[in-house]
Amino acid sequence: PRLRARIVALGVTSLFAFYAFTTALRALEWSDPLRLVMAEASKRPLSPDAQFARADMMLRRLRRADGTPPTDDAIHALDSARKLPGAGILFEQLLITTQAKRHMPINPAWWVDLVEKLKSRPANASDARSLALLNSCFLEHICEENISALKDAYAAAMSHGNPRATLLSVHAEFAWHLLGDKLQGERDIRAAVDAAPSDVNARRNLFVALLATNQLSAAKAELTVLKSKNWFGLYDSMILSLESALSAQEGRTEPSLDQASPESSNRGSDLSPHESVASDGVTIGSS
Repeated sequence: PRLRARIVALGVTSLFAFYAFTTALRALEWSDPLRLVMAEASKRPLSPDAQFARADMMLRRLRRADGTPPTDDAIHALDSARKLPGAGILFEQLLITTQAKRHMPINPAWWVDLVEKLKSRPANASDARSLALLNSCFLEHICEENISALKDAYAAAMSHGNPRATLLSVHAEFAWHLLGDKLQGERDIRAAVDAAPSDVNARRNLFVALLATNQLSAAKAELTVLKSKNWFGLYDSMILSLESALSAQEGRTEPSLDQASPESSNRGSDLSPHESVASDGVTIGSS
């Protein structure tokens, strides 16, 4: 009986020690985001999320002894993991934007596969975010080639019908700023508002489009709607900026008493959102 009791006690103690050890290891991982991400990637080699997080962390946080990020290793990790089942276009997007920032050649296969992924199923929120980042890459003149490939990507994303509001918003940004197609941009923005009437960003974009095309009465009405959604003052700063932009545009379009003419009364109708309200920092955007 004593021997049996000792064996049981030893077993319980060993089990407790094991759990205490694994808990300590887990706590150590959780205490350091970099260590946690790397550990998760090692444990889940077939998880696109875990592998993307590892590569992203390598680019943003990890540094070699000389202080430089292991960019080539991250590129290799992304290029391998993008082929995992369920991997979204964020892999190709990060590959493209990272190489563009480095002024390095961009593998044409990344664009091809990005488009094919968007053709294969309806775009989700992550896809819309990736497309927005590609918009920014071109708008900031970091990406300078293959705007036609981005156009193909949008065509694929929009081909499934009933696009979500976030996709419509980023497509509006693409059409308006990168293609110069304001009519398509406004159609997208209106469709985004119809798809998600409570989406404040979509309504903000509609206000900017209306303001930029000199539809001031409609812009005022949209501003009233935005104010009605400003619960607890969450959007005070944004609304103040929009009000300032509207006042500035009204000042531009108001004809003088001695020079009233169709040209002066319509002045500003050809301005882009960026040009018409740049002083107030208000532009069409995806977020």
